[in-house]
Amino acid sequence: MMVFAGEPQLNEARLDEVLNPILIVEVLSPSTADYDRQSKFRMYQTIQIFREYLLIEQDEPFVERYSKQTQGWLLSEFNGLEGSIFLESVAKELAIAEIYCGVIFD
Repeated sequence: MMVFAGEPQLNEARLDEVLNPILIVEVLSPSTADYDRQSKFRMYQTIQIFREYLLIEQDEPFVERYSKQTQGWLLSEFNGLEGSIFLESVAKELAIAEIYCGVIFD
């Protein structure tokens, strides 16, 4: 999921590439988690307006939030269903329990 600053702006050379996301949310799968955390995140960091990256584990209640700061990217980790995450890029509070609503963990 992506949140944009204004209307989505697409790369004319690649219409599947968005140029102005401020927030990107990924639900991690075992097969793509490393790629999402590393290569894909490095690629996203080249987008000047990009401010926040949320990585959501699907097998356990665990969320990683990367937020762009003056000196680089700050990682915050949220473990368990308690608490909430403040998404600075959209100025909204998101309860972790809402993220996992309806999910049954083994």
